[in-house]
Amino acid sequence: MNSSVTKTLLALLLALKKLEIPLSEDEQALLQDVGQQLALDPDYWEFIEPELITIIQANSTLHQLFEAEKVKLDALDGRIPRELLPSLAYLEKELFGETKEIITFDGQTKGEPNNQPNPVISLTSSILRLSNQDHTVKQLPFIQEISDYVENYRYFNTGAMRFCEMTPPGERSLINSYVYI
Repeated sequence: MNSSVTKTLLALLLALKKLEIPLSEDEQALLQDVGQQLALDPDYWEFIEPELITIIQANSTLHQLFEAEKVKLDALDGRIPRELLPSLAYLEKELFGETKEIITFDGQTKGEPNNQPNPVISLTSSILRLSNQDHTVKQLPFIQEISDYVENYRYFNTGAMRFCEMTPPGERSLINSYVYI
């Protein structure tokens, strides 16, 4: 999760989850455009990011929540377990209900990315392409799990102790047993 793409998109999803005032129709339409751009060209992040940041900054409440979440994600230094993210197939089932799989000639399921290096991009683009993104994010259980992890992680291993009472960690610390985003 060391990339700015992942941090920015996760901060946006977490901010949308905490947003109490619904987004306007114009803001929703702008976010849908960003979702379309992410789905079509995720490699053009350097062109998509300024537009997304402009949309976020236009809504002062969303901007404050976004900045607070981004600071928390920066403090994690990339340590969000990958297992907290659902698969794209699970997310689409959650968002759209039952879907029929279409098998293509090459044996791939249609719509299944061949090589999606960053699952956060595909998940976020799927969410942003919907209308009423802020309401949708609040209904997704994996966003709550990520939010809980981000909130609770700050208190992990931050207790104040005297130096003489400290115990050196074992060979393999618990936090390294995860595969991170």
